[in-house]
Amino acid sequence: MVYVYFDITVEHDGPLGLRLRSLDKGERDVAPQGSMLVFRDYHHDDGLVGSIEASRILRGGDLLMAINGACSTQAVGCRNSINYHGDSVLAEVTAMVRGSPRPLRLRFARAATGLSAMIQASLLPPNGQVCLPMLRGLIRRAAKDPNMDALGVSGHRAVVWRVLLGVFPLQTSAWPEEARKLRELYREHAGMVMQDSFVAGEEFDAELAASVGVPITELWSSVHRDVERTYFIQGNVPDDDLVMRRAQVQRILFVYGMLNKGVGYVQGMNEICSGVLEELICCSRKPPAEQLRLQDAWSEDLSELEADTFWLFSAICNGPCRDAFIADNDNSAQAEEGAGQLDPLSMAAGGGGLVARLCEYERRLKLSSPQLHRLVHLTWGVRPHVYAARWYSVLFRREYLPEDNGGRGWQNQIWDFMISHTVGGDDNAVPQPWGEAQADCLVDLCCAFLSLTQPNIAACADANAGLSMLISRRTVVNMASGPRAPPPLVADLVAEAQRLRQVRLNVEYRQQVKAGVSKAFGSVKGFLFGSSSSSGGGDGGGAAASGGKA
Repeated sequence: MVYVYFDITVEHDGPLGLRLRSLDKGERDVAPQGSMLVFRDYHHDDGLVGSIEASRILRGGDLLMAINGACSTQAVGCRNSINYHGDSVLAEVTAMVRGSPRPLRLRFARAATGLSAMIQASLLPPNGQVCLPMLRGLIRRAAKDPNMDALGVSGHRAVVWRVLLGVFPLQTSAWPEEARKLRELYREHAGMVMQDSFVAGEEFDAELAASVGVPITELWSSVHRDVERTYFIQGNVPDDDLVMRRAQVQRILFVYGMLNKGVGYVQGMNEICSGVLEELICCSRKPPAEQLRLQDAWSEDLSELEADTFWLFSAICNGPCRDAFIADNDNSAQAEEGAGQLDPLSMAAGGGGLVARLCEYERRLKLSSPQLHRLVHLTWGVRPHVYAARWYSVLFRREYLPEDNGGRGWQNQIWDFMISHTVGGDDNAVPQPWGEAQADCLVDLCCAFLSLTQPNIAACADANAGLSMLISRRTVVNMASGPRAPPPLVADLVAEAQRLRQVRLNVEYRQQVKAGVSKAFGSVKGFLFGSSSSSGGGDGGGAAASGGKA
C-alpha cells in the first residue's frame, strides 16, 4: 500500500474539531508503522466545527502519524506495537493534542488509492526525498490515459514539472526557500532590464541598450507583435485577465531575450511560454482540499506565478529546444543534401539545430513507416521542414485546440510524456533541464503524429491536397465529409510514440549486442591465430633469407 503524507499546522488556540478513533486489528495489519489513530468521518451533531475539520483537508480514514515532528507512538511513550491502539493511548494522544503549544503540527497519512494520490505520494514520501522512479513511471502512465484530467493529475503539474526539470531540488523541505529565492531573483532580473517607460511604450534607455548589447527596441517590438497573436485558452477568462496574461508573457520573453543574448527571442517561444503560464495559473486555482500544498511551493499570486513561469520556461528553452531556434546550429550545405547526411554523433551531443532534428525525424519515419515516407517525401516531394518544423519548434502547442481533447490539458499530456523521459531510460537519473531525452522523444512524437494520419494522407488526391492538409493548423482532414476533423487523441499519440520509441530502442540494443559480440569474436580470433600466423611468417621469411644466402 502506498501512502500520502501531509502536515497540518494550527497557529491559533481553540477547538480543532479533530475526531480520532483507535485502529482495529485489520487496519493495524496494513497501516504504516507508527500510526495508531484514525480520523473519523465528519459528524456535526454537537454543532462544534473546529479549524481542521472546517478546512476539509482531512478525510475519513486518514492516519495520525506524528505530533510536532515526533512519531505519535513515541510521543505518548509507547514501545510495544500491540499496545499502540488501545483506548488509553487514544486518551493520551487526545490530551497531548489539546495541551500542546501552538503552532501545532500534525502529520497524517492517507492511502493512495488513485493515480493522483500515488503521484502525490511520490512527491511527498515520509523521508522527504522525491521518489523519482515512481514519479516518472506514474506521469508516463497518466500521459497515455484519455481521462487524465478526470483523474486529478493536472493539479500536480506545477510542482511535477519543476521537479523533473531540475528547477526544484529533490528534498521537499528545500522547496519553500528555493521558490522564494527564484522569485526574488526573477524580480531582480526584471528590475534590471525593465523600466516604467518600457510598459508605457516610450523610448528606451540608450545607456542600458549599450551596456547589455541587445537591440532593445527591436526585441520589445518583436515580442509584442508575437504575443498579440499568441493563442490563449480563453474559455471563460475575462478580457482583463487575458490582457494581464499577455502582459506577463511579454515581460517574461523580454527578460529572457535580454539575459540570453546568444539566442535572444525567436518566434515560437511565445507559444511555449504561454502554455507554461496557463498551466501554472490553472494549477493555482484548484480547490485547497485537492492541492498538494507542497510545502508552500505553489502560489495564487500572479506576480509569483510569472516568476515561476520564467524559470520553467528557461528550463525548457535552455537546451536542445533552444538549439532549434538558432539557425547557425544547422549546416546548410549538408541540410540541402537531404536526410541522413548530418552527423548523428553531433546531433546526439546537442550540436544539431532544427534542420538536424528534422533530418533525424525523416530517418526514423523511413524506418518505422516506409510507405508513408515514400508517399510524402518522395512521391509528393514534401520535405519535413515544410510541415513538421512547427510541431518541433512549439512542442505541438498549436496542433490542438481545447475542444480537441475534451477540454483543457491538450498539449500538457504531450509535455508530461516528454518531461518524464531520461537518457537511456534510467528513471533514477538526476533531473536535468530540457535535454536530449526530451528532444529525442519529440522526434518520436512527430513520427507518431504523421503515422496516425496515414489513412487521411493516403486518401488525398494529389500532392497539393496532401500538402494543404499537412501544413494546415488542424492537421487531420475527414476526407469523406469534407470538413476538418480534430487531430488524433493525445492519449493515442503518446501511446504510439511510446511504441515507436520502444521498438527503436530494442533495435538499437540488438545492434549494440551484435557489435559487441563481433568485436569480442574478433579479439578471440586474433588471440588464437594471430601469434601462429606471425611465427609462420617469420619462419618463411627466415627460410627465404637462408635460401637467398645460399
